[in-house]
Amino acid sequence: TVVDGFSGKARSFNGTSDYIKVATAGITANLNTYSISGWFNSTTTAAPATLYGEGGGGTPIVHLQLNSGIAQFQHRSDASVLMSITSSATYNDGKWHYIAGVRSASNSFTLYVDGVSVGTSTAAPGTTTISEVNLGTRYDGGSRLQYYGGILDEFSVSNTARTAEEIAEAYRAGRDHRIS
Repeated sequence: TVVDGFSGKARSFNGTSDYIKVATAGITANLNTYSISGWFNSTTTAAPATLYGEGGGGTPIVHLQLNSGIAQFQHRSDASVLMSITSSATYNDGKWHYIAGVRSASNSFTLYVDGVSVGTSTAAPGTTTISEVNLGTRYDGGSRLQYYGGILDEFSVSNTARTAEEIAEAYRAGRDHRIS
C-alpha cells in the first residue's frame, strides 16, 4: 500500500504477505564495497522481519532486518562464513529511523542507525549466488520468509562504501529537511 512516507510517498507492508521484488539477481553480494540504506517506521515485534533481503537457494544472504525490534545487518556466502551485526537498542517504536549497512574493501562491515555506528564486524565472505532481491521479505530456498510489518521509504543501494560522515550527513539531511 502506498502511504505518506518520510519523504513524499512510501510503501507500507502488512507483515504477512506484502513485498516488492527489486531484482532477479544479487545486487551487492559479489561486490567488494557496497552501501544499503533507507528509512523505516515500524512497531513490529516479529523475529526477524526483513527490510532489505538478497537471498537464493539457501545459505547466501545479504539482509537488513529487525529482530524483535533490534536492528541487524547480515552477509553470508556459505554455511561457515556469516557476518552478523546486531544493535543493542530496539527501533520498533513507531518513529522514523535511518538504517544503513556498509561493506568496505577491507571486508569490514558496519551497521548504522540514525547516523551512528551501532556495530562493526570483519569477515571474509566469498562470492555468493543470489536469485532475488526484495524489500519487505527475504527469499530463501524457493520460499519467502520473515515478512516486514511497517513502512519503508527511500531505500537505495550503491557500489561504494559510504563513510561514517556520509551516513551521518544523510541522516541529518533527512531529519532536518523532511518533505511531507
